[in-house]
Amino acid sequence: MKLASLCLPLSLLFTVSYADAASIALTKADCMEILERYAADPESVPQHLLDACKDMLGAIAPAAGPQKQKTDPCADPAAANSVQCWGPWAALAPAAAGFKPTNLAAIDELDTRPELAEEFEPQLQLTPLPLGECAAGAACGFATKAPGLVAQPIDTSASNIVPFALAVNAASFELNAGDTVEGVEGLTSLQGLQPRGTGGSRFLANDGETASLIFANIRDSENGEITNATGIWRHGSVNNQNDDNTSAGVFAWGLASTQETLDRLNAGNITARFSGVMAGDTRTSAEMVVNFGSQPTWSGNWQNAARGVNFDSNGTIQGANLISTGFSSNVVAEGSYVQGILQGAEGNQSVAHAINVNLSDGGIVKDVGTLRQVQ
Repeated sequence: MKLASLCLPLSLLFTVSYADAASIALTKADCMEILERYAADPESVPQHLLDACKDMLGAIAPAAGPQKQKTDPCADPAAANSVQCWGPWAALAPAAAGFKPTNLAAIDELDTRPELAEEFEPQLQLTPLPLGECAAGAACGFATKAPGLVAQPIDTSASNIVPFALAVNAASFELNAGDTVEGVEGLTSLQGLQPRGTGGSRFLANDGETASLIFANIRDSENGEITNATGIWRHGSVNNQNDDNTSAGVFAWGLASTQETLDRLNAGNITARFSGVMAGDTRTSAEMVVNFGSQPTWSGNWQNAARGVNFDSNGTIQGANLISTGFSSNVVAEGSYVQGILQGAEGNQSVAHAINVNLSDGGIVKDVGTLRQVQ
């Protein structure tokens, strides 16, 4: 019997299915490896091997593919070093890969750090005004001051240039030159005020010992108040006009343009031209152009052929005040300045100004004057 079974025909042996042969050839360990390969890449495992392993392991289904991470990988303490996390930048944008933050909240109010506003806010740098500021609408002026009497043309190169104040009824005047000069109160007209005229009006006051005098080209308003004046002033002893207590000079004074006027001119980007002569040496002529706007500027030229003077200056406008920031090459800029005041209403303005200029050839030009609008 045993011999008979051992001698089965070879054809019977080959009736064993291909799957049975595969099952006999594969071990459990082999099938576990095959199923892992299938889970990673289904195309890499032949179907007959997969079927054989299913039969051997009780039709165990292949393991599922890799699962997406369900937890936040950026919550780990080492997240800042992970390529899946932004680290400290996580609040700005999601990482290029990995967990997408879902807890970002809109910022309703930024931290503006108001305590730093003054430190970082751009500040307008104003050019210093050597003779002080004149507020819009205020009465202001400039004068030269020197010992003794004055005569035309006046050499004011040795004079001081100082602020000048005049009462709107011409009853008094005052200079501030370190040693203040106060004219005698009660200046009265000897010739009568000439309304809106271009002629000279003389005002004199005398208290018995000291006399004050103004001789000026005056323009006044309809109510009789002076709006601007340019001329000569004198203050000193009644009996000895050449003593050490006597001083004199020339002045340019008036009511500065109001802020409303300045605002309209700047809003309209108006260009105004002015010309005239200086009050001291009337041989010195001047021309000035004022360009109103958001950043108003001016430029001017002064000439005196008799003295060989010809120089240019330009600068900025601060409110009603003009101040130089540059000069032509024949001027020593250090210690030199041109300062002015815009006066009057649109179309009828003037510029009271002072020049204190050191020329490169050694010449000195100190004077004041009023320029009238010509365009």
